[in-house]
Amino acid sequence: MLIPSKSVKDLGVTLDRELTFDEHINNVVKCCNYSLCQISRVRHLFNKEHIEAILNSLVFSKLYFSSTVWSNTTKRNVAKLQQVQNFAARIVDNKKKFEHITPTLKALKAIPVSDKLVLNARS
Repeated sequence: MLIPSKSVKDLGVTLDRELTFDEHINNVVKCCNYSLCQISRVRHLFNKEHIEAILNSLVFSKLYFSSTVWSNTTKRNVAKLQQVQNFAARIVDNKKKFEHITPTLKALKAIPVSDKLVLNARS
């Protein structure tokens, strides 16, 4: 007898019944925020280039993994992912929570999450 499941995980992507990817995005955000908190505690030990490399390997790889699959997710989920990207940029430039982050994102040549999803939807 088969029992229906609320969600399943396949190739690292959590799929739910409605394909909203809410659970997947929540898991990604939780994992990335945990890594970002740990990195922010030790950022004083590394120079800017090393911090960028650490963020690329531990955070951005998870953030953008399978973005082509969940590119039609809700605006609320995109906002959550953008907050993670902003947090990572704040760590690189040692900015406070309420300081403007757009110049830092441009300096890092980081594509905003919403733009990345639009690019993925086109390709």
